[in-house]
Amino acid sequence: MTVFFRFIRLWHGFLALPFVAVLAPIPFLYGVPFHILGLPVLLLWLFFCLPLTALCLAVSAMLRARETEQ
Repeated sequence: MTVFFRFIRLWHGFLALPFVAVLAPIPFLYGVPFHILGLPVLLLWLFFCLPLTALCLAVSAMLRARETEQ
């Protein structure tokens, strides 16, 4: 087990964050009966996850580049 955890870096977490942010709330937001601005809450959640994904990819690329420089 320790061999596996040795290869996990901080930038791996930033790559996993959008995955979890999109998939984890789906069961909870799917059946929400109200809408915001005429749109289902789940659709708005997925829309707001798009900038989060871009930000996490940028941060993970920056961390990966800094790691390979050393």
